[in-house]
Amino acid sequence: MSQFLQWGIVLITIPNLVVVGLMIVVFALGVAFALPHPSDQ
Repeated sequence: MSQFLQWGIVLITIPNLVVVGLMIVVFALGVAFALPHPSDQ
């Protein structure tokens, strides 16, 4: 059984927390690379 992390009313398993964190990192990288950079002009 997975361990749970409780933070206030939030209850999440550690593997799910890792997956959510990786999704946020991938999203941030996608936004960073999609934005125009000053050197592209």
